[in-house]
Amino acid sequence: MGIARIAPDGRFLEVNEKLCRMLGYDAAELLEKTLFDLAAPGARDEARAFLKARLKAHFLGPPPEIEKPYRRRDGSELWVCEALSVVRDAAGMPDFLVAAVQDITARKDLEARLSHDALHDALTGLPNRVMFQDRCARALESARRHNGLAAVLYLDLDGFKEVNDSHGHAMGDILLQQVARRLEHCVRAESEDTVSRFGGDEFGIVLAGLDSIESGERIVRTILEALALPFDLNGDIQVSISASIGAARHPEHGQDPDALVAHADAAMYAAKHSGKNRFSWELLPNGPAVHSAETAQS
Repeated sequence: MGIARIAPDGRFLEVNEKLCRMLGYDAAELLEKTLFDLAAPGARDEARAFLKARLKAHFLGPPPEIEKPYRRRDGSELWVCEALSVVRDAAGMPDFLVAAVQDITARKDLEARLSHDALHDALTGLPNRVMFQDRCARALESARRHNGLAAVLYLDLDGFKEVNDSHGHAMGDILLQQVARRLEHCVRAESEDTVSRFGGDEFGIVLAGLDSIESGERIVRTILEALALPFDLNGDIQVSISASIGAARHPEHGQDPDALVAHADAAMYAAKHSGKNRFSWELLPNGPAVHSAETAQS
């Protein structure tokens, strides 16, 4: 446990060795600093305001613990659990504070990893279906507010099973990772487009803030062309696949993420039924509007 005695103006008066090791300073260096120097530059005013409020407060029980980031001597971030006790003189005025500081960086890192893992696909690092739903809902809300357009794509790889059967699941995993990177490069970096892996060889994409249906179709065609290029899996294995993509427009094909995904999923089967390596806005019973990668270039 790091311990320090601190003046009411924030200066360090005494520090123990554990706190010095925690922060990367020797005692002489730390005694020339204030509690505020440990805060990030943009958070120092907030740190001063917190100390001021703490000096005014009177607690009957143990001091409250707060979790906050400190800056180490090398500039790296350290998360701590900090408890500040105010020691008052006979007149009730603050004489000094005692800070008890515990390093909780490992716990914070674990929490961040768990939070990330709950929202991302472990194999590709892409957002998973949970995050996809959230991003899609945001895109639809923005489209409603600004009277704009948004679309959902449901993508299934053509020929992925053959790669798995011929070269093994390890090569299939490498292929999925490479597909993920290509998809990320096909969407608009400046927008809030989201590429997600649903599972297996199925991916979902949110196209947010489209200025026209045609702009969405251009992105879909870019995806078809990118995935039709050969994949080099490990230096001596080269494979070729393609994709069948179903597309759904908001608000025409649905008002919420579930409805749009359902339409796009069904439209994907229309594209696959019509010959693969193409995309469709429509469903089979309605006379699908299906576009191949070849017709997209004409």
